Amino acid sequence: MTCLSIRIRLAFLALLMLAAWAFPPNAQAHGTGSRLLDGSDPVRSLYFHYSSGEPMSWVKIKVYGPGDEKMEFQSARTDKLGRFAFLPDRNGPWRVEASDDEGHKAVAELFVEASPVAGGPAQAGTREAEPARLLPQAHAQDREQDPQWMRALLGVSLILNLFTGAALVRRNKAGH
Repeated sequence: MTCLSIRIRLAFLALLMLAAWAFPPNAQAHGTGSRLLDGSDPVRSLYFHYSSGEPMSWVKIKVYGPGDEKMEFQSARTDKLGRFAFLPDRNGPWRVEASDDEGHKAVAELFVEASPVAGGPAQAGTREAEPARLLPQAHAQDREQDPQWMRALLGVSLILNLFTGAALVRRNKAGH
């Protein structure tokens, strides 16, 4: 094999690897989602699932109340069927995060209006509680894709590294 033939093959391989990396197929099995099961008050029930429809069984849950971005209101796990329920103690936007040990994460945001205080009857002067509304939210996993320029830069770096490696191998063969 000539040196030109090896270079052409390496360049073709590098371009093939870059194309496979830059345009990956969609991995539908890794998507997640959630659905409000029952809008009856005061308990809020959610169902967490993968995009395949399989329930997110026994995954970690973190619940954040209105104004509590860092301090959890509650932490727990889903049941075998991917379900989770909690009792909000105040009105406003609530965020429920479900995450497994493999990096999948689903986030459900719901707005609670006129919720009674947890563990007690509705406070005087509040109206009857209304069902929670799920707010649309893109999944964190879908938002975390690298910018196109960063992927291109990484591909160019890969090609340069392959050519550098080939040059070093050729230099070592010429020296021996």
